[in-house]
Amino acid sequence: MKTQTELNSKSEKWLIAIDIDRTLIPDQDWNNEKTNNQILDGEIKILDRLIKKGHKVVIATGRSLKSSEELFNNINLNIILSNFNGCYISIPKKNKILLNETINLKDLKKIANENLLKKFKYNFIFKYKDYVKIENLNDKLLFDLYSKFPKFKIEKLDLKKEIEEPISTYMHLKVNQNEQEKILKILEKLKEKYNKSLNLWFWRENIGESMILEINNKKYNKWTSILFIADKYKIKKENIITIGDNLNDYEMIKNANHGVAMINGLDEIKEIAEYVTEYDNNNNGVSHFLNNFFEKRD
Repeated sequence: MKTQTELNSKSEKWLIAIDIDRTLIPDQDWNNEKTNNQILDGEIKILDRLIKKGHKVVIATGRSLKSSEELFNNINLNIILSNFNGCYISIPKKNKILLNETINLKDLKKIANENLLKKFKYNFIFKYKDYVKIENLNDKLLFDLYSKFPKFKIEKLDLKKEIEEPISTYMHLKVNQNEQEKILKILEKLKEKYNKSLNLWFWRENIGESMILEINNKKYNKWTSILFIADKYKIKKENIITIGDNLNDYEMIKNANHGVAMINGLDEIKEIAEYVTEYDNNNNGVSHFLNNFFEKRD
């Protein structure tokens, strides 16, 4: 693993792909209605400087389009957004969509009927570009979570009648502490069964009493979206920097020539990263890293 002082950037254009949660913004308490959902000033300044120098900044996140757009509404940055873990790519300033892929609805309905999950209570959430469908609207914690975003429409999901394929899907599983090991084993079986079409993984943190199982299209992830963007703008693969902390950042950090793990990231991510930041997401970890990386270019 290299230290930041060993980095030596070139005079060519770069693509910098950055995760949002636990990377670009401070820790969020999703169980708190007043959670702070803002980018620190230090992070804004480095992104602005890189963009003005002609580099491409990609915000690579599992968040929906509306959720991530709100972070940048009052910030004049010409960023590229890769949402839903690489399934939706857009340029907000130009109102342009570059990629829009969905999940096979038949597979999602099969998972909902899996005998392995019958004993657990769960709430299915389908996420689309600018709205979300929730199976159980009486789940107050979940309803309040999505109500935080004023431009985000919330509708009732009737899985049996649903015909529109979502871009991303969550299952909020009510799991007791003593059942968590069992549900992780079930996840491994589901991952093996749906390996050809779906990516399944659990969030780092629970929301209330629920473990969050995220389901995405197997063909797309953050790394595939980054390669798509790099090809569009003729940026060399070796000139890609990726920064993240969680399992959905795995491919982009493992495959990038300059894969960067946040010091507050999962051990699995830090083990595969080329670099680890000196500071965490609460202390401008991204800007400290990038300033060191590009200091010889100024």
